[in-house]
Amino acid sequence: MRSKIEDYNAVVEAASKFTRSEVIMDQFVTLLRQYGTTQRSIPFYASQLALTANHLSDVVRQQSGLSVMDWLHRTTITEAKVLLKHSDLMIYEIGERLNFPEPTAFNRFFKKHVGMTPLEYRENK
Repeated sequence: MRSKIEDYNAVVEAASKFTRSEVIMDQFVTLLRQYGTTQRSIPFYASQLALTANHLSDVVRQQSGLSVMDWLHRTTITEAKVLLKHSDLMIYEIGERLNFPEPTAFNRFFKKHVGMTPLEYRENK
C-alpha cells in the first residue's frame, strides 16, 4: 500500500512542476490539433481556455517564440499541403474544408505563405 501512495505522490510532484504557462501552451496545442484547420481566430482559442486574447498571445509567444497567428497559419498550411499532395480534392474543396470563405482567399493565403499557388504546389509533387 505504501508503494502506491509513494507512486501517487511522485506523480503529483512531477505534475506540479509544470508552470501555468506550460499548461496553457499544452492546452492550446491540443485545441489547435482539434480545431486548427477550421478555426483561425485568436478569440476562439482564448475563450476555449477562459483567457483573454492578449494573455493567450503573451503566453504562446513566451513559451514558443511564435505568435498565435504563426501557429494557426502553420497548422493551416501543413494541412493544405497534405491535402494537395495526398487527395484528389479540387483546390476549391480544400479551401472550403479549411474554412476559407472564397477560393481566391485560400489561393492568396497559400501563395503568401508558401511562395506558390496551390496548383503549382500540387503539380510539383
